[in-house]
Amino acid sequence: MLDEDFFVGHLATREEEKKLQEEDSGEDLTAFRNELPTFSAMTVDTDADKDFQKYKFLDLKKPLMPQILLAHWTKEFYLDLVNRPRHSVKGAMVYPHPVLDVVFSQVPWWAIIVYAPVPYAGMRVALNELPKGEAYKLFALGFALWLFVEYIMHRFLFHMDNSMPDYNQYIFAVHFAAHGVHHFLPMDPNRIAAPWVMVVTVGFLVWRLLLATSGYDSGNAIFAGSIAGFIVYEEFHISLHTMPQFYQFWSGTAHYLEMKRYHLQHHYKNYEIGYGVTQKIWDYVFRTVLDPEDESQVHRNAKLQGGKS
Repeated sequence: MLDEDFFVGHLATREEEKKLQEEDSGEDLTAFRNELPTFSAMTVDTDADKDFQKYKFLDLKKPLMPQILLAHWTKEFYLDLVNRPRHSVKGAMVYPHPVLDVVFSQVPWWAIIVYAPVPYAGMRVALNELPKGEAYKLFALGFALWLFVEYIMHRFLFHMDNSMPDYNQYIFAVHFAAHGVHHFLPMDPNRIAAPWVMVVTVGFLVWRLLLATSGYDSGNAIFAGSIAGFIVYEEFHISLHTMPQFYQFWSGTAHYLEMKRYHLQHHYKNYEIGYGVTQKIWDYVFRTVLDPEDESQVHRNAKLQGGKS
């Protein structure tokens, strides 16, 4: 059974939401903190009018991407504001047309299963030419490689903060589409997984690289293991933010509960450390471990620096 602080998934009725807004009106969820917000706080919508009036960043009542493309922000302003959690139970719109929004911005938890035939096909190709033992060893190698790639992509691609220029709304838009929207709306269940366009593009490039460096059969076996690791990562990541029945078989484990708190503190405490999602191995190696009890690790910009651009 999950602790109340970690479980997210109940939709409040209008009466409950009004009551919760009154109860939590003094709690600023955009401020980084050591302790995670309460369950009740994370299920109440951010007041869009007050938020926009105070910080002059993104209006949650309007499509978000057009606002970014028309903005004139410094990198410091954008990164500070986009990494502060807002909450919208039904989800805000990223793109102005509903079809565009669904196709390019929303990935429900069950849609990850669409990728399942890829590792199956890769192993079928590999097993046609390679001994079974060798093929499965390469599959395991690919799975292990994903654990490293998970860290590298999260830290250096999704959080490419130091590489972003000032006043470049197009780079901000790419960042927002790839990962920024997830930090802006961390509890939106349809915007936790990576957009399919990015998955297909990066996946194809990695597949071609593995074929070129490892050969056709070995490359397909390694790629199959990597994609299998990616699928597990995506479903595990979604389960850290939500709690559908599908995840009951691992949601009560000590590792899950530990990683749930660890990852949510990456969102609510300090987005510049704690990059591991399924495990912390590479955080230890690269000294980016987030200590859940260490209050000195709360992000240096503890309070919002809103209203400036």
